[in-house]
Amino acid sequence: MCAPWTSIRFALATLFVLAGSGTALAQLEEPGVPEGIVLPARGMPPPSTRWASAPLHNSLAASFAALQGLDVASTMIAVRQAKLVEANPMMRSLVEHPIVFGAVRGALTAATLVSVRGLAKHHPKAAAITLIGLNAGCAFVVASNLRLAAGR
Repeated sequence: MCAPWTSIRFALATLFVLAGSGTALAQLEEPGVPEGIVLPARGMPPPSTRWASAPLHNSLAASFAALQGLDVASTMIAVRQAKLVEANPMMRSLVEHPIVFGAVRGALTAATLVSVRGLAKHHPKAAAITLIGLNAGCAFVVASNLRLAAGR
């Protein structure tokens, strides 16, 4: 019973640690601006940070897509072997048609990744934290599906 809460606490602690680290923008010297005030450079893109790195976003996106695939597979296993039902009422009728269910979930995954990629253009840290949260939530769902299918 304590295992799910331990996972959730670990995921939240990781999110807080990752959210707390950031870099400041380059300071411009402008007349009338008090010393110590940080202003973004005009006409320049925001500085590249570790949050904006392509490997970070690509690995988070790949793990999200993989977890979504595992969610589809584990849902199908749980529904067929353990005679359980899909908890999401919007997807419940689609589970009876595996090809359609997989296609709809694939399209939703693609739409989510396109949206997060757009967010990453201007807010890379928010996009990375969003994907971390989505991955944590999806991992919890996959683990729950497998646990239910196993009868535990």
